[in-house]
Amino acid sequence: MPVEFGYKAQVVDNSDGSVLDYLVMQGNQADAPLLRPAVERIKARFAKLPKAVTANPGSGEVITEQEPSALGVTRS
Repeated sequence: MPVEFGYKAQVVDNSDGSVLDYLVMQGNQADAPLLRPAVERIKARFAKLPKAVTANPGSGEVITEQEPSALGVTRS
């Protein structure tokens, strides 16, 4: 079945619910490649890394699970 969605949105928030980052893309890109750039944007914007990262199951590829550690995130 073809993809029916025209846009994909990624929203990153903290434990208080404050939005730290967002991205809206045309099309239906895979989730996994979006995690690392989001962490990098947060690091650039706030000058520190998140302590932990969680993501939906679409981001659960093995390489994605290793990326937060490679960036210095202590828990994922």
